[in-house]
Amino acid sequence: MFRTFILLLFACLSLVVQIGQESRAASGTWTTLLVPPFEGKASQPTGLAVDAAGNLYLAESGHHRVQKRDPQGNWSTLATQGTNLGQVSGPVGIAIDSKNNLYIAEKSASGARIQKRDALGEWSLVAASGWDVGQARDPRGLTADARDALFTAEWVDRRVQKRTAQGNWVVLTFWDRRSILPP
Repeated sequence: MFRTFILLLFACLSLVVQIGQESRAASGTWTTLLVPPFEGKASQPTGLAVDAAGNLYLAESGHHRVQKRDPQGNWSTLATQGTNLGQVSGPVGIAIDSKNNLYIAEKSASGARIQKRDALGEWSLVAASGWDVGQARDPRGLTADARDALFTAEWVDRRVQKRTAQGNWVVLTFWDRRSILPP
């Protein structure tokens, strides 16, 4: 009896979580998004981005996927789990630039990388796994500016990198432990 009650309670709570998700509109008011079961569910969401048209992009590391929610409330999946181009493994950051290029930073047991999905849906590799300038070892945050430069914050390497719209990389800042040690 108790086990049945717990299972029923869990099922009801799951349904409430699926249906009762909230969103803040541009006007500043909160609204409830009625989310059909299995669409728009997020397991360990790690990044959000919104384009000029009002599409919401969601990176989630729990299901290893990237989803899109259009202004009408329709959800679609843009990338699913995998290590090939156009697939994601442990997405940890997401950004979109003014040309609607979507950038996804990933960190998993197989390494790290940053992929780009252009406005036509074509995928390309922006940064491979590694320590050098223009590579990613542990990207945690992504953002793009008005000039379409991409910025990435890396936790393990303790640095911030910038990729210009032309594809050139530069390290903006890093933390060197030796700089705070006494001589």
